[in-house]
Amino acid sequence: MAELADSGIYGNPAGATTGPGRRVFISYASQDAAMAQQVCTALERAGFLCWIAPRDVVPGTLYADGIVRAINDSTILVLILSQSAVASAHVGKELERASSKRHPIIALRTDNAPLPPAFEYFLSESQWIDAGAGGTNAAIVSLIGAVRQHLSPAADMSRTPSHPASQSSTPL
Repeated sequence: MAELADSGIYGNPAGATTGPGRRVFISYASQDAAMAQQVCTALERAGFLCWIAPRDVVPGTLYADGIVRAINDSTILVLILSQSAVASAHVGKELERASSKRHPIIALRTDNAPLPPAFEYFLSESQWIDAGAGGTNAAIVSLIGAVRQHLSPAADMSRTPSHPASQSSTPL
């Protein structure tokens, strides 16, 4: 059993970046499971610890509790953005939770489905990666680079204000 845990089958590949706040949450509609798994595998091979349902939902726990806890424990949300995702109430809830935690959201867009207003709201401030432009493999390489930039120590420093008093409490 130790060999299986060390092999990465359970979401913690050898050499993955671990610890609180270093996890990538992968949000997707069930119809996009194959793409989500491909993204998860590529990110984990690149050394990032990922959380993906249903693989990482602890048996015996409530599914919604597991998802909310995983989003809370993550640093970034990767969204597989598709027609199925925009039709999914669950994906919308995951975007809202990640946004409320101020987690960066990186969307990998797999088709040209129009975005509903809630998705526009949560994705309006970020550039997404278009899988159609250079193909899926090129898009996943770009995605890995974007995740790496967000999770680098330099990115942590840029999100941490050097002078707490300089933060504004007035809404934009």
